[in-house]
Amino acid sequence: MIRKDIISRVKNKNQGTPWPIIVLFYVLVSSASISAYLYYRSIEKNLLSETIHQLSAIADLKVRQIIQWRNERLSDGDFLSHNTPHVRELSRFIKSQGNVSLKADLIQSLRSYVSNYDYRNAVLVDRNQNVRLFYPNQDTIIGDYLSQLLPDVIQKGEVVVTDIHQTGKV
Repeated sequence: MIRKDIISRVKNKNQGTPWPIIVLFYVLVSSASISAYLYYRSIEKNLLSETIHQLSAIADLKVRQIIQWRNERLSDGDFLSHNTPHVRELSRFIKSQGNVSLKADLIQSLRSYVSNYDYRNAVLVDRNQNVRLFYPNQDTIIGDYLSQLLPDVIQKGEVVVTDIHQTGKV
């Protein structure tokens, strides 16, 4: 009888709900979830911060690159405008376009500028905005944007870099 009593007590204990174990399980799961979420937010914040820093560095480099490119273009223009023998040849050509030998020499110079200075083309324009010489054989019409700026640029005789603009149909 004692044996039956012990067996019945064991059966009654096994049939009850183990609340301490369930509570412990929920505490562990909650702790792990909160820790994972906080870790995720920390990693996300660090990644965002690093990405912003990298993009800022790239932007700074691009700004410096654009400034350097602009200064190079201004230096190219300054070199060309102060190259007295070349300026004399260009003036002589504009005054007398019949000189075939001079025209060939100047086209060769324009070809050299295009290939050595990384330009797409080179165009020689007179004071009346007429295209007198160009290389290569394309884009020989002065657009509306540039035609408004040229008189002032020619009058002042200074080197300028215009804003980036889109031309209409040429």
